[in-house]
Amino acid sequence: MQHRSDIQIPLFESYCRQNAIDGKRIQAEVSGIPLSLKVSSTQDSITRGYRDLPEPKSGEGMLFVYEDETPLEFWMKGVDYPLDIMFFDSNMNLIEYMTMEPCRDLKDQDLPKYKCKKPARFAVEVPGGWCENNIDRDCTLSF
Repeated sequence: MQHRSDIQIPLFESYCRQNAIDGKRIQAEVSGIPLSLKVSSTQDSITRGYRDLPEPKSGEGMLFVYEDETPLEFWMKGVDYPLDIMFFDSNMNLIEYMTMEPCRDLKDQDLPKYKCKKPARFAVEVPGGWCENNIDRDCTLSF
């Protein structure tokens, strides 16, 4: 029996490859909790992330999409508030999550790097503290 997300992923990925969905909002769930996620699927939008943007509201976040599982590393350049980041594999199972701290005034070489312990395919950023209050370590991402 296929899960609902197994059927929708190929369509979603083809849109991302065409850049048709970059910057758009999609409805997703993490552990059954609904989230409105802004999609970052191009190199430019992935690099930019939340830099110089207002803090996301509760129930909102950003989804980073990669072609394949790859070692992922994030930083908080130009961000004034904490963000939780969740890393998911190709099957949309949670690998790990962590809280990234704001560091607007640091030089690029001094920015902390937040690395996933295993290669990941998707990353989701949400307001700081969201993960502790809403999920457990065995959760999944679905669209």
